[in-house]
Order: sequence, then structure tokens, then C-alpha cells
Amino acid sequence: HRFPLTEIEEAFKIAADKITGSIKVLINQ
Repeated sequence: HRFPLTEIEEAFKIAADKITGSIKVLINQ
């Protein structure tokens, strides 16, 4: 998953949600 810096809060929600199967989240600056 890749997210712009403006969506970092949503990115962390997804990263914390193991149901999504996310292994890591990349933040684009």
C-alpha cells in the first residue's frame, strides 16, 4: 500500500488492521 503524506492517518489505520493483510505501508512525501 502506498499513501501520500496527507493520508498518513488512514495509512496507519490500514497498517494496524491485520485483516487487510498489509505487511508494510509506504508513505510518499
